[in-house]
Amino acid sequence: AAVLIGIIQKTSVYLWVMDLWPESLRATGTIKNDRILSFVRVFVQLLYSRTDKILCVSQSFISHLKKHGISEKKLFYFPNWAEETYAEVLTPINLVAWPVGKVITYAGNIGTAQDIETLIKAMAQVKDLQDLHLAIFGDGREVGSLTELISENNLSNVHYFGRKPSSEMPYYFSMSQALVVTLRPDELFSMTVPGRVQSSLASGKPILSCIDGETRQVIKEAQCGLAAAAGDAKGFAQIIREFYNLNDAAKLKMGQNSLSYFKTHFLRQKVFKRFRDIILEKN
Repeated sequence: AAVLIGIIQKTSVYLWVMDLWPESLRATGTIKNDRILSFVRVFVQLLYSRTDKILCVSQSFISHLKKHGISEKKLFYFPNWAEETYAEVLTPINLVAWPVGKVITYAGNIGTAQDIETLIKAMAQVKDLQDLHLAIFGDGREVGSLTELISENNLSNVHYFGRKPSSEMPYYFSMSQALVVTLRPDELFSMTVPGRVQSSLASGKPILSCIDGETRQVIKEAQCGLAAAAGDAKGFAQIIREFYNLNDAAKLKMGQNSLSYFKTHFLRQKVFKRFRDIILEKN
């Protein structure tokens, strides 16, 4: 629709690419029919060709689109951002039964891409840390699998609380020692930076990740957490154990680094200034 309006009104059209299509459809298993995927690819390529500027949510997306024939001149880095409201901790009206002990928290979509199975397998390997708990918030197509895995592994250290209003999440983040980010191993997922990375950074908490590629690089650059390879349950269990054994000062430093990196790279005002600069830049 935007392309048609751009042609009719003879105005510029910008596209913000937050997912690569049809790659996302194939990676998540949403569509497996090659003919349909080929049609989507042709449609998307046409869309790219009719767009004046393409904003990419990660640097890796830029590299990927260049390989597929998109001119570098029309590609710009424009990441997700997070609001500073993650620092505003308001007590929820209906509190969940928060575990007693050291809690790490996963909050977000519970789908195929998030590889919750690896996360649960890792928690099964650290059951000996009796005061360590994982709180899970969110919803998605794999919730049924999640609850089954918790039951099958008899995990009293994993607590699923369902979906909660975003306004309440800063409270639960503040109660957590670290926040968890996972994506299953796939070339596509290694190129993206999930939006929950920005919100985790904005919360000023350490990040424990089981992920490859650009998100892992962000965590390393920010020095704000520990990372295992995507799909590596044993490796993720090891970094959970490593984090558990860190002293409070080291954990506090990671959290401070998270907030500092957020303010430098993902603060809304700074991201929007970048958008303004992209708009004003001449073709």
